[in-house]
Amino acid sequence: MSDLRPVADAGPPRAALPFELSRSDQVIGAEYRAITETVRGLLVLHDGQLTVQWRRERTTDRYGTEVRSDRELEPVRATTVPLIALATARVERRWFRRGVQVVITAADLAAFDAIAGQDGLQLEHPGELRLPVAASARREADAFASELELAIAELALSRAESTRPALAPSSLDVSGQAARSSAGADRSTSPTDRHPVLDSVE
Repeated sequence: MSDLRPVADAGPPRAALPFELSRSDQVIGAEYRAITETVRGLLVLHDGQLTVQWRRERTTDRYGTEVRSDRELEPVRATTVPLIALATARVERRWFRRGVQVVITAADLAAFDAIAGQDGLQLEHPGELRLPVAASARREADAFASELELAIAELALSRAESTRPALAPSSLDVSGQAARSSAGADRSTSPTDRHPVLDSVE
């Protein structure tokens, strides 16, 4: 699922943007547990691909026969999505919360399988990445979304041009070629050529 090679292996990044997800849960039983999970990640745009890196931190506060706090820090995970599998990118406000979110829509429902599932970022929709960004980074988020949109459009244009069939010569070109051939034939006859009957009369 994850590609743990350094992102630098893919060449210099075209754009990058950090994001942060946070969620909490409670478990009430023999003991009370408050679970807070924070995911800090990075979007990196290279030519032809988008890399998503993230690291999950989980804190569990326990209140029962004993009171303690446990902290888990998972290793960095990463996965790469080809730009051909992406449709759009934009920035939206987060209602009732500070900050904005980058919204990336897939062109293929399977594009975000490794990111959206239980082993990934556990997102609500498998065909859409909604990644929160700090309010102070709104300008950077807008720039990243614009750069990603531009890269998607450039790829679509490049593919369209590579698959465009060669154009057949137009009728105007054919008639022009015929006219030029006729003119060339006329010029091949020398103006000094004389009719043999007229030569004999002289």
